[in-house]
Amino acid sequence: MTTVVIQDLEFFGHHGATDEEQELGNRFLAEIKVSSRGTADETDRVEDTVDYAQVAAIVRQVNEESRYRTVERIAGRIGDEILALPHVKFVLVTVKKLSPPMPSVVKYAGAIVYRAQGIER
Repeated sequence: MTTVVIQDLEFFGHHGATDEEQELGNRFLAEIKVSSRGTADETDRVEDTVDYAQVAAIVRQVNEESRYRTVERIAGRIGDEILALPHVKFVLVTVKKLSPPMPSVVKYAGAIVYRAQGIER
């Protein structure tokens, strides 16, 4: 088994709990860890693993297809889409909202979602 990792994929999205956040938008970071049952470590063929360019495209697609109120929902949608790819056994998705609007100054707030084949949510 192999783990494919994408670290700090940055995107701009119109997501948030308030209408103002949804209008103005914000910067987000995604970290994706995908456990693969593929054999690319032996075959050296991209089709035998999880293609990280395809994973990044899923993040962009989920970000652009809808506006979400919670980072949990964004992370969950990304996880669901990645889990449907060939060779994927499980996926860990972290989504961070950078400098979220709140009374305290924080670098980010976010959520981590885990999806696995054969395991109910």
